[in-house]
Amino acid sequence: MKCEARSKVIDDALQPLYSPESFRDAKSIQGILDALDQRLVVAEENADIQPLLKKVPGYVAKVDATNEEKQEYLTGFNESVAKGA
Repeated sequence: MKCEARSKVIDDALQPLYSPESFRDAKSIQGILDALDQRLVVAEENADIQPLLKKVPGYVAKVDATNEEKQEYLTGFNESVAKGA
């Protein structure tokens, strides 16, 4: 399942979080705990931004722009990433 779709399913399962229905019975409580465990897995899978950052030059290469514009963008992007690190 794609990450966005999986997140939507988890978000839907967590809708009743902190409501009386989430504490109704053992099954409801376990359902919330399972959804929270799944949310943690998704968060851990996406905690490292480095793989995404490595893909940016490839994405920029496909853009309809001059090489100078692409290089200018990547320079600014890399400077911004360095400030955030």
